[in-house]
Amino acid sequence: MNPNSLTPWDADVPRLRRLSISDGNSHSSSHSMTSTLFVPDASPTNQASRSMNHSPSSSTGRNGSTHNPWNKKYILTLDGGGVRGLSSLLIIQHLMVLCNTFEQSQDQLVKSSFHPLPFQQGQGSITNSKKSRSAQFLPVHYFDYIGMGCSYYIYQQLPTDIFTAGTSTGGLSAIMLSRLRMNSDDCIQEYENLGENIFGHPRKLSMRGPIPWNREKYDHRKLEESIKDVVKRRDWKEDQIADSMYPSNKDRCRTIVLAVRENNSANAPYLFRTYEHVKSELNYSEELNPGPPLHIPIWQVARATTAAPTYFKPFQLLNERFVDGGYGHNNPTSRTFAEVEQVHGKGTVALTLSIGTGRPTKVQPIARQNSGLISHYRQMIKYTAATTTDSEHTHEYVKALTADRCTYERFNVDGGLGDIDLGEWRVHGNENITLKRIREQTHVYLNQSEVRRRIEKVAKMLVRNRQERSRTEKWDVVATGHRFHCPRCCNEETIFTREEDFKTHLCEAHEFSSAPGESSEELRLKRAIRDGRILHAD
Repeated sequence: MNPNSLTPWDADVPRLRRLSISDGNSHSSSHSMTSTLFVPDASPTNQASRSMNHSPSSSTGRNGSTHNPWNKKYILTLDGGGVRGLSSLLIIQHLMVLCNTFEQSQDQLVKSSFHPLPFQQGQGSITNSKKSRSAQFLPVHYFDYIGMGCSYYIYQQLPTDIFTAGTSTGGLSAIMLSRLRMNSDDCIQEYENLGENIFGHPRKLSMRGPIPWNREKYDHRKLEESIKDVVKRRDWKEDQIADSMYPSNKDRCRTIVLAVRENNSANAPYLFRTYEHVKSELNYSEELNPGPPLHIPIWQVARATTAAPTYFKPFQLLNERFVDGGYGHNNPTSRTFAEVEQVHGKGTVALTLSIGTGRPTKVQPIARQNSGLISHYRQMIKYTAATTTDSEHTHEYVKALTADRCTYERFNVDGGLGDIDLGEWRVHGNENITLKRIREQTHVYLNQSEVRRRIEKVAKMLVRNRQERSRTEKWDVVATGHRFHCPRCCNEETIFTREEDFKTHLCEAHEFSSAPGESSEELRLKRAIRDGRILHAD
C-alpha cells in the first residue's frame, strides 16, 4: 500500500476555537427572470489550437526531475458591483466553456473537470448539466484561491475627497463558486433569483428611496433568508442545513472574502478565510488577521461582506459591526495576491485572473458636502459609477507588480457597463431590461478578437495545469473531497485519500474479496467502502 495515501485527518480540519474578531490582528419588480444564457463563440482560435500542449511529458522538469503541479497557485478574484456582478459570472461561464473545449480537444473521454474520476452528482450542479457545456466544469478544479473585493469606500482621504457606496455581491459569488463549489450556470441562476428577491423590492422610505428616510434601501432580513436558502440547497452535504460552517479542507480551493469592521478606528479590512493563515516570520506589514479561520456559518460571512452602507444594515458579529468590502478595496486582486505569497512564499503564483463588473464611460470626482445626511447620500447615489476608479487603479498597480512574477489577466466589460447603478432593477413586462443589457454587453465584449485571444490563453493554462494535477494522488481528495477511514483499524488517524487504496487495504488487511463473479463478497466490499467514506471533507 502506498504510504503517501495516508494523511492525518486532523491536519486538514480547521481547529474549532472560539475567538473574537480582533484575535490575531497585529497591526423594482417581482417578475421572475429567465435563465437563458448568451454563449459567445467558444471555438478556439487557430493560434490557440496550435499552442495547446499535447505532450504528457509536460509534468517533467528540464533536468528530468518530476514537476509538482501543485506548487504554483492559480488565483481568481472578483470585483464587487451589485447587480453588475452578473457580468463577472458570465465571463467565468464562458471561461469554463473554453476549458471544456480544450479538455476535449486533447481527450474526448473528458466529460467533466473531475476527470479521470466520474462526475460527482450533487457536487457543483443541480441543474440539467447535459444541456450546458459549462455545468460539469467547476472553477474550483482550476483555481487554488477564489477571492472577492467590494464596491464600497467612503471618505477616502484623496485629493478629490471621493466618496462612494455600493453592494459587494462579489463576496456571495466567491462563496458560491469556491466554498459551495457551484458551477457558473447555477451561480448565475442564484444571482438572478437573489436580485429579484432583493433589488426587485426596494423600500420607498430609505436613504436611497424617492422619499428620504433614515434607513437602508433594502431589507437585510430578506438578504439573510436568501443567503441561507442558497447555502441550504447548494451545500452538497447530507445534513442540508443553513448553518453549514465556513472553514473547509485546506487542500481544496480556498475562499477569501473581505469586509470592514465599522467600529474599528482605522476601518481596517478583515479577511474571512476558509483556512488557517499562519503568521509569517517575515512580519509582513500588510498581513491581515492571521490565525485559524473563524468557525462561523457560511451565511454570516456572506452577510458581513454584503452589508453595504445605505443599502443594507451593518452586520453584527462577535461584538463587531461589519460593512461590505471597504475603503478602497473594490478590486481585491492586490490583497489576494499578497495573501497567497504570504502563505506560500514569493514566486509561488502562476496565474492571477481578475474579473471586473464593468467600466463606466466617465468617472466624476465628488467634492465632500456638509449639507446634511440626506444631501450626502443623494450625492452618493448620483455618482456610484465612481466606485470603478479604485478597481482600475488597482488593476494598473497589480499589472506592474506581477509583470515579472506571474501571468496576469483582467477582464472588465467596456461600453459603459459600469454606468449601471449597483442596485438597478428595471423591468418591462416579463423582461428585465437591466439583466438583458448586462448580458448583451458582456456577450459583445467576449467576442472582441483581443479579448478572445487573452481568455483562450488563460483557458489553456488552466486546462494544462488541471490535467497535470489529475495524474497525482492528491487529485482524488481535491476533486471530490472524499476520504476514507477504516473503522476496523485501531489507528483512527489513518485516512485514505483514494478509494482504490482503501479497497486494497480492506482486501489485504481484512480479508475482503474483489474477485469478479462473487456477488455477495462484492456487495460486502461496496458496503465497507460506503461506510468508510467521510462525506463531510469540505
